[in-house]
Amino acid sequence: MAYKYNNQTYVRADICPPCGSQSFTLKNGTLVCDTCGTVFNAATGAGISGACVKYAKQSVAFQTQNGNILMNGTDLNYCVPENDQSRKIIGGAVNGDGDTAGTKYFL
Repeated sequence: MAYKYNNQTYVRADICPPCGSQSFTLKNGTLVCDTCGTVFNAATGAGISGACVKYAKQSVAFQTQNGNILMNGTDLNYCVPENDQSRKIIGGAVNGDGDTAGTKYFL
């Protein structure tokens, strides 16, 4: 996921392994899991409260170019927990259905 908070852009893993969520809402300086309600600090990704608090939202290295956010597939894979290998990037696509441009991925 990518979002702006306090005039800074953040790119973080959107994976919540215990509940299976891939959707979060930015609210009052926090990221809230749309499935289980676990709350994470928007600036650090650290868990604050909730069932999945131990699964911090890891930062993903990125660059901006011509208004696009670019990231490397290896960096995205680094954020996928070992117990969720189905989310690994295989053959240049996320779950086999994402768009790709070489080794760079666009949001």
